[in-house]
Amino acid sequence: MYRAVKTVEALWSEWTVGLRGRPAIADLDGRWGSRCRAGRQNELQWYSLRLEVIKEIRKVAKAHRCSEEDH
Repeated sequence: MYRAVKTVEALWSEWTVGLRGRPAIADLDGRWGSRCRAGRQNELQWYSLRLEVIKEIRKVAKAHRCSEEDH
C-alpha cells in the first residue's frame, strides 16, 4: 500500500482497482487473505486503518442506497 495516498478517492482507487500498475488491495485480499501482510506489523496497522475508511464508505453508500463510487 502506498503511503503517499492522502485522499479518500485515491484510497478507494487503490483498494478497488489498484494504483501504478499494482493489483487492487481487494483482489489481493481475495486471493491471499492476510498472508500478504503476515509478519509485518507496520503493514497490518496501515491496512487496518485504511480498512476502516473502506468500511465507512460502504456503510454510507448502503444507507443512502447508492453506489459506493458515488461516495
